[in-house]
Amino acid sequence: MLTLFDFEKSFYNQNDMPAVHCGYPLIDIISENPDFISAKKLSREDSKKCYLAILLGSRVGEVEKILPIFIFTVEKLNRLLSELHCLIPAANDMLEASINDIMLNKGKNLSYTVISQQTKTAMAASDAVLLVSGTVALEAMLLQKPMLVAYKLSGLTACWLSAWLSYLTLL
Repeated sequence: MLTLFDFEKSFYNQNDMPAVHCGYPLIDIISENPDFISAKKLSREDSKKCYLAILLGSRVGEVEKILPIFIFTVEKLNRLLSELHCLIPAANDMLEASINDIMLNKGKNLSYTVISQQTKTAMAASDAVLLVSGTVALEAMLLQKPMLVAYKLSGLTACWLSAWLSYLTLL
């Protein structure tokens, strides 16, 4: 077994499975004590607000599928936290344009800032993170941020998974 974290190696070795700790580059890139103060200075407009980073992925199709669902989620949160402000990093210019277009059509009542390519800064500056499943979840964990991880399946995959789970409950 090749492990990302040292504690995993210990667990596998204790359970008679040979393991080697390989590490993971993000652990070296994101320090154990991130500079939250500098990140907040870069991203925060008002220290009284509650900041939520929204991380959507790096493909336009992902953004188009998940952002409307995240907007719906943030609208519900906004009823509880009137001072909520979203920081939405975009990986490139094409994604930034797509995010801005969707936000103007569906999220125009929300307080938000689209940030060009500053994912780690947005996460470090935020109080919590709403994100798609992937490497970014590990980054949020390393930054010690509370997070909600989501992913939207295609209709066909969702039907197959539902049928499979139903089958497993019969066993």
